[in-house]
Amino acid sequence: MAPDIAVFEEHGSNGFAQNLNVLTDTSGSDSTTLDQYESGAALELKRTGAQDVTVNSRTSIDGEPAIHVSSMVSLNLRQYRVESYAAKHDGRWWVITLSFRPDVSVEQRSALASSIFATWKWDDTGTVSS
Repeated sequence: MAPDIAVFEEHGSNGFAQNLNVLTDTSGSDSTTLDQYESGAALELKRTGAQDVTVNSRTSIDGEPAIHVSSMVSLNLRQYRVESYAAKHDGRWWVITLSFRPDVSVEQRSALASSIFATWKWDDTGTVSS
C-alpha cells in the first residue's frame, strides 16, 4: 500500500533516511474498534518479522483517540525503529508511521511525534495538514 504522504530526511546517516509516512487504510471497516485495530497492528508487525513489538499508551490526534505501536524492523540488512500511530477519522483509518535510526532515543522519538500531533489538523475533505 503506497503512502498518501511521505516525507524523508534530506541527508540520512549510516545509509538510512528517517521518514514519516501517512496512509489511509481501507482494510479496516468503519465498525473496527480501536482495540481491534491495535491488536491487529501488533500481530501484523510480528507476522512480518518485526522485533520488540510494544503496544504503548494511546494518544490523541486532533481530538481522535489513536493507538501507538513501536517496533524494531530490519530491511536490506539495516535495522530501524518504527513508531506507528493509527486513528479513525470520518470513518477512515489513518496510519502515521515514523521511522528512525536505532540510536534515536525514545525521548527524541516521542518529542518529534508530539510536535507533529500538536499541529495536526483534520480538514473537511478527509485529508490532513500539519
